[in-house]
This record gives sequence, structure tokens and C-alpha cells, in this order.
Amino acid sequence: MALVQVVFCSACPDCFFGIYSARSCDARGAVMSQYDTVIGHLAQDGSLSQIEALRLYGVARLAARIEELRNDGFVIRTERRKVTKKDGTKATIAVYHLEAGYARS
Repeated sequence: MALVQVVFCSACPDCFFGIYSARSCDARGAVMSQYDTVIGHLAQDGSLSQIEALRLYGVARLAARIEELRNDGFVIRTERRKVTKKDGTKATIAVYHLEAGYARS
């Protein structure tokens, strides 16, 4: 089981327990949606995989957020990457990349 890094956030007025995934609040302390968190990560870091999204932000359905972003006009490329799992078996994962300076098409 992957652990999600959490921070205590007393500045968030919408925060129920005062705990959110790391980097899930904006500069004002307001809670960001998964949509905003994913596009922010892509704009800053350029790429994001499902395991990174889960570990960093607690986003379990990254493909759904990517579809929403694409429907809103963001140009996002899917890279299929072959990886070796801990048990030695092979798998293919998707890594998403924001294209064209994250401009909407």
C-alpha cells in the first residue's frame, strides 16, 4: 500500500479534518480540486503518471481528470512506457505530458 504524504492545513476554510495531500492547496490556502491540482502539476513538472498522482495528491482516477482537461481544450499527450514491476513481470503504464506550453487548443 502506498502512503500519501499529508500536511496539516489550518488556513483552508473548506478543510474538514485539516489534512490534505501535499501540494493540494493554493498560495492562499484554498483547497484545489483534483482538476486544478493535475493541470498545475503538468504545467510545472511537464508529466504525470497514475502512481505519481496517487502518491503525491491522492488522485485515484488520473485518466478521468486527463479526459476532463482534454475536453476543456488542453493538449495532453499520452506516452506508453514499459516498466518492470517488483516481482519481475513487465507492465505498460501511461505517462501524461502537457503539450504546446499548456495552451488550450
